[in-house]
Amino acid sequence: MQEVLKDHNGFIWLLHRLKIQRFDGKLVKEFTFDETMYAIICDEQNNIWAASRSSFYRYDDQQKKFNKIPHDTTEAPAIGKFLLVPGYGVVATSNKGFYVFDSPAGTFKKVRSGILSTIKSMALLAADIHSNKVFVQRGDSLCRIDVKTGEIMKLPGAIDVNSFRALDKDKVIVSSFNNYSYWFDFKNNRVTKIDIGKGLGGKSSFFLRVHDLGQLNPDEYLITSIQGLLLYNSRTDRFKKLQLFSQGKPVQHMDLINFIVVDSLKNVWLLYHYNGLIYFRATGSQMGLLRNAELEESKAWHNSVRNFAEDENGNLWMATLNGFAQLNLETGKITAYQPVVNDTSTYSFPSMRGIACHGDYIILGPTNRGLWLYHPKKKKYRRPEFLKSEEGAKTRRKLENDFIDNICKLKSGDFIISARDGHYLLDGKNFLVTGIHYPGEKENGNFAYQDKSGNIWLVNQKKLYCFDSSMNYVFRADMDVAGNISAMLEIALNTYLVAGRGIFLMKKSSGDSIEVELLDNYFKHLIVSTLFLDKHNKIWIGTSDGLIRYDMNSRKPELFNFFDIVEGNLFYARSSILSKTGVLFFGGVNGINYMIPENMTIRKDSLKIIVTRLAVNNQELGVRNVLQFRHSQNTIDVEFAAPYFSSVNRIRYRYWLEGLDNDWVSNGYNNAVRFSSLAPGNYHFKIAASINNEDWFESEHSFSFVIRPPFWKTWWFQALALLAVVAGSYSLYRYQLNKRLEVERLRYRISRDLHDDIGSTLSSINILARSSMGKNAQQDESNTVLLQKIQQRSQRTLDAMDDLIWNTRPENDSLESLIIRMREYAAEVLEAAGIYYTLTCPATIHHLKLDIQQKKNLYLIFKEAVNNLAKYSNSSNAMIEFAYQKKFLHMLIADEGSGFSYTSIKKGNGLDNMQSRAAEMNAQFDIQSGNGRGTTIKVNVPV
Repeated sequence: MQEVLKDHNGFIWLLHRLKIQRFDGKLVKEFTFDETMYAIICDEQNNIWAASRSSFYRYDDQQKKFNKIPHDTTEAPAIGKFLLVPGYGVVATSNKGFYVFDSPAGTFKKVRSGILSTIKSMALLAADIHSNKVFVQRGDSLCRIDVKTGEIMKLPGAIDVNSFRALDKDKVIVSSFNNYSYWFDFKNNRVTKIDIGKGLGGKSSFFLRVHDLGQLNPDEYLITSIQGLLLYNSRTDRFKKLQLFSQGKPVQHMDLINFIVVDSLKNVWLLYHYNGLIYFRATGSQMGLLRNAELEESKAWHNSVRNFAEDENGNLWMATLNGFAQLNLETGKITAYQPVVNDTSTYSFPSMRGIACHGDYIILGPTNRGLWLYHPKKKKYRRPEFLKSEEGAKTRRKLENDFIDNICKLKSGDFIISARDGHYLLDGKNFLVTGIHYPGEKENGNFAYQDKSGNIWLVNQKKLYCFDSSMNYVFRADMDVAGNISAMLEIALNTYLVAGRGIFLMKKSSGDSIEVELLDNYFKHLIVSTLFLDKHNKIWIGTSDGLIRYDMNSRKPELFNFFDIVEGNLFYARSSILSKTGVLFFGGVNGINYMIPENMTIRKDSLKIIVTRLAVNNQELGVRNVLQFRHSQNTIDVEFAAPYFSSVNRIRYRYWLEGLDNDWVSNGYNNAVRFSSLAPGNYHFKIAASINNEDWFESEHSFSFVIRPPFWKTWWFQALALLAVVAGSYSLYRYQLNKRLEVERLRYRISRDLHDDIGSTLSSINILARSSMGKNAQQDESNTVLLQKIQQRSQRTLDAMDDLIWNTRPENDSLESLIIRMREYAAEVLEAAGIYYTLTCPATIHHLKLDIQQKKNLYLIFKEAVNNLAKYSNSSNAMIEFAYQKKFLHMLIADEGSGFSYTSIKKGNGLDNMQSRAAEMNAQFDIQSGNGRGTTIKVNVPV
């Protein structure tokens, strides 16, 4: 048992014996069962129901699986088919009567009241519904039940019913096991045997067993049967046998097509026994397709059509892979002209690319053995003429061994033959062939093109040679294109499209130079073979992706492909022609497409995007409106699908995770996305899809989710933590404050004790030494020297003690206090030495705080430097500067004195002391000097 249906989201569901498949045009999702499945249906709420003989199932879109639904088993029914009955909902047939789904109870129950309850038993598989009429088989009768009025009508047929399908509320087609079919006409209360032969234009034939049917239009039905696929017109009561083609080849064994679905867009879905699913668009296309239908080989024409030409009578002549053919546009008849193989006296080489019409002749350009002229009325072939000279003989030999690509008719009535070994000129009056001599004559000639101004372009692979209308060579243009140039089209004066791999816009200036630019990135990687400009200024483009209509104003491409009855995905170069009737023809590898280009409308497909899978940390979940996750559940996988069956590989996706992204994020052709290590927060996921990368359809299946933060990131925990930090910080602040106060009190005590005890003692020693020196002036010289030393050393100790006491006092920690003391010292030393100096320090840095060690070392370096300056510099000017940059205090002491050389100075000048004190502060110390260049000392202290 097999069956097919399409749900409201656009998914196709296929019922098989032990499995059900869901198909979105690209991927198949499979659901397996432990029992044989017999029925499937989609209700108005888009629920999918399935049944075996003994069990009911419903698909759960949240859990992505089929769940078994309980049912009343008191009578142990054998389940048959599903029907959607107005007023009842989902109804199942069985050998015990009808069963209906009771939504509040969540179970199937036997119908025990109402009109359906009067049917106690029925054939399992024979049931159908149309409008409010239910049709069931009871014995050898067909019953029609009107669920609205309660009327029951029977039509006895005395046939062994195999299956039946209702065309409308009054007419049912019934098939028997002996392969005959009957009309059961409830309106006229009669049963008639169906004669399919008369409808097909032959003798009477009653051999018909119907599998399924689908309604295309009010009067037309598609019927799958043992006779294949039929089109039935209820108004004319006629059948027509249809043949399906897949990629240019006829579908075989069409009698094995079973179930059929015709959706609201007139898409037809057929369940095929051999190859699975067949899909095509039954109506709506305004494009025609011609393929060879001749079964007799001698009359067959080849579907590979390379080029066209139109004669004076409006007939089309076609160059094909196997000869040429004539299409009579009035009758639609195609006459094939096949080559006479191995006959050197007439046209014999099968492959043909070039063709043209002129007067009574058809000019034929095969890919070997030279040019031929064919006279259709006389049915004779002849060769063109050549000059009666060695040059003419050479041209003949060359052409008859050449590969002809194209024949271009000029406005003058002459023709250009483009071939592998060059271009040739064919005189339209006497059919005389001569070679064309120009700088590129030895190159491979692709084709020729004449624009509206009369300019003639000879195209050789990647080069264009421009001639005037008299075939005088003008200039050459080189095209930097991928692949060879395949087509050219003038769209405005001196403005052309040039195609190869991609399409380029070429503009010719008055100075015979060109400008080239890529027309559109859309065509960048497509192989473009043919170009045509219609009356609405739209370009028709044959490409490796199908037939494209391109609007030069909006720059928007519109794609026509297999599902618009386009012959295939490969058109031949320059294989388009507009007939006198206004019909445009395209030739390709699988036949001929034709249409009136101005009447063509693009199919406006829409997409419905469904979230098909949601997983968190690789655990699948159902999609609900708002989802809550723990902070560790922060890896989210989302899969989605846009059911589409026409060029499904062109569907692009984009998503937007609000809370993470600021805008839409392109996902290309991928239908899945993963988010890893998402931070706690609120998120909303949206998805959209597009066929043309311009018109985007946003899914209704958006969803929100919340990733909760860990407890240590919650507001209450952070509030408690903040309170603890504040309390701890305050305690630490109080502790550090007490420590600082204790240190400052200790510094005060030390400075006071030094001043009061040691300082006073040293002062008394100094005073006594001076006094003794005065009183003992007449004493021995040696005693005097000794007292002088005592006085000097006690004075130095007093000075050092004074510095130490100053340094330990807390109120002197600022840079401003240090500068004041330095200024006092500099004045005392430098003014006594007669040196003029400046000391500058910006007031903005007075607030800088220095620790005891920094103050001491910086001050002692300053004193040493100033002392050395006064003693040794021989300078009359000095400069002292302070600055603060990038967290460094900069001190500079410079003079204009005699300087010194490092190799000549002696130890004891204090340089080593200054360097070691700078190192104690992690400061940068630099001294620059030289004989006669003065001395500069720089100290950079980190503050």
